[in-house]
Amino acid sequence: VPFVLLDARGNQWHDGNIIPGAELAWYEDSAEDFERIIPSNETLVVVYCFSFTCPLSPRLATKLAELGYQNVVE
Repeated sequence: VPFVLLDARGNQWHDGNIIPGAELAWYEDSAEDFERIIPSNETLVVVYCFSFTCPLSPRLATKLAELGYQNVVE
């Protein structure tokens, strides 16, 4: 897997529009939830939200870094 694309809106704010191939993720998801969709802590993870001012992608990026994911790009 070259990278994992995460839509930071999760199920809570998901409006049906998602970039093809992206997975829904939420900053309050468990470590086990992330382990299911991210192959390793070295995998490139690209996190996005619906706008540049959305606070969800920075929160998710921070959570992933705290869990030890080393290549997180917002």
